[in-house]
Amino acid sequence: MFYGIMLWQLLKKVEKALCTCIIVGKFLILHINKRKTER
Repeated sequence: MFYGIMLWQLLKKVEKALCTCIIVGKFLILHINKRKTER
């Protein structure tokens, strides 16, 4: 039971990290695309 709780908390942390990475990635892609169109 204890290991299940540990795994659940770990999964939640990984999920948050992945969401953050995806959001940052999208912002970076948008920023790069804006720079390309400016030229």
